Amino acid sequence: YRKKGIELLNKGRVCKEFVGVDGKVTGVTVCKDDKMETVACDLVVVGVGARPNTSLITDQLEMENGGVKVDSTMQSSVPGVYAVGDISSFGLSMYEGRRTRMEHVAHARASAACAVRSAMSKPQQPYDYLPYFYSRVFDLSWQFFGDSPPVSDKCYTVEIGEMNPQLLCVWVEHDKAVGVFIEAPSAEDTTTARKIATARPTITKEKLESAASVADALSVLSAGL
Repeated sequence: YRKKGIELLNKGRVCKEFVGVDGKVTGVTVCKDDKMETVACDLVVVGVGARPNTSLITDQLEMENGGVKVDSTMQSSVPGVYAVGDISSFGLSMYEGRRTRMEHVAHARASAACAVRSAMSKPQQPYDYLPYFYSRVFDLSWQFFGDSPPVSDKCYTVEIGEMNPQLLCVWVEHDKAVGVFIEAPSAEDTTTARKIATARPTITKEKLESAASVADALSVLSAGL
């Protein structure tokens, strides 16, 4: 960010208030150790997360996880009423039906297609979604497929590469690769990462840690597919 000319107001500084004139923002007051500083600006972006607005239907449909509980066809507790995208709470088939909400455009599109086919009585398989996230910042990009359980005596992570230019992180639970994060992936890397997260091949920590590069690690994991 600094290389792009962006000033980072970190080191303990927190936002105290927005200031402005005639309804338009002119600055942000930040503070640290009782010292105040106002930074001039004409636009403020507040990134504090989001939650689905379910107030219209909370008392009419069965709710779960802050969203509308749906079945494997995206149908709610009321026949003929469907919920899709981040407002739907659905079961992840590949994780023993674990219920979740997914706030991502890929799920929004896939669940909408499923709901439409269901509403039209089109033949289809139960909704089977592989968790997927991606992002881009400047010339950097990353993708994640699968699950990211917390580190425990049954789960660990292994990192390969040092952003030169790639980085790979693999979540292993019960000796199976369940989640794959990759920085700067090629189209082939993306396909491979998706396959690994879907198949969840058996792998040992020693094999992963012995990989000399991201390409080597992906090759080791692919051998178990």
